[in-house]
Amino acid sequence: MYQKLLHTKGLRLLGGLLGSLLLAAAINVFIVPQGLYGGGAYGLCQVIRTLVLRALDLELPFDLAGVLYFCVNIPLFMLAFRALGREFFLKAAICTAANSLFLAIIPSPAVPVIPDMLTSCMVGGILVGFSGGLVLILCMLRPLGTAEPRELALDLDSLSAEQQRVALVHLSVKWAEQKAGGHNAGA
Repeated sequence: MYQKLLHTKGLRLLGGLLGSLLLAAAINVFIVPQGLYGGGAYGLCQVIRTLVLRALDLELPFDLAGVLYFCVNIPLFMLAFRALGREFFLKAAICTAANSLFLAIIPSPAVPVIPDMLTSCMVGGILVGFSGGLVLILCMLRPLGTAEPRELALDLDSLSAEQQRVALVHLSVKWAEQKAGGHNAGA
């Protein structure tokens, strides 16, 4: 099943979209209700959202941070298209657009689901890390054994440090499995 998932483009994209949904749910359900902000571009978008909504005294039926996150990524899409090619651009655009949409439409509960801030952040962080790795493995990287080392390095260079660690651990495990399988087959 896992091999079929890794080698079927449609299933990989579906898995990546499910990872985007899980990522957005983890942020909006476990981290945002605690009054915390994320890091990176999305955290910056959350701060901008808070400042804009307070300054204009607005209540929106969606989370403005998700829309801002999409807008912030537009220049990155252009760079991805120029530097990494059409296929990577399309996969990154689809996953980022889905993530932005999910971040905008998944409501944050008024009261935290888990009252303890540390526990809520740990659960949210574990889910964000898992789902980010899922998106990375399924959408951004080519199936193991089909990418040239140079192409893989380009894909990894475009990812955050956390996503790179997840990808490298995954690739190391798959390499070790292949080596163990090849060694056992020859014995």
